[in-house]
Amino acid sequence: MNSPNTITLPQPAQKRNIHYMIRMTREERAALNALARQSKVSTAEMVRHLLFQAVALCAEQREAALEA
Repeated sequence: MNSPNTITLPQPAQKRNIHYMIRMTREERAALNALARQSKVSTAEMVRHLLFQAVALCAEQREAALEA
């Protein structure tokens, strides 16, 4: 019970200095904003997450096709 508190602080977010812009409709933007709010993350984090999921899926599919 006398041990010091060992709570670790979260790592600071990685500094990002490259901007990637896309065009979308107001409805598409509203859908992304709603999904981000529902997931309790920023819209930028949600878009980044979805983009990297798509990249990973494409890489998996390409790898599977090469193995076939």
